[in-house]
Amino acid sequence: LGKPSSTLVFTLTLAASLGVCSTYIAFIGQTLSSLSSDPTSNKFIHQLAPNLPETTWEFLTALTVLPLSLMRNYGIFAFTSALGV
Repeated sequence: LGKPSSTLVFTLTLAASLGVCSTYIAFIGQTLSSLSSDPTSNKFIHQLAPNLPETTWEFLTALTVLPLSLMRNYGIFAFTSALGV
């Protein structure tokens, strides 16, 4: 099929990956924002950071996820597998 098809597949795969990642960050931001702004519940998130806007939660989520996505070896987190047993 050639070079143009290869470029198209790469571009569509990249677009789909960026879409999924941005949707994940938006979902986590919305969830943490709703937990943060709920005064009736005594959740840890509300006590930690009350009434933070959704965009702040999305930014904090991106700051957390980006370094994790750049790691080449996740062996440092192997101890967490033992914690779940």
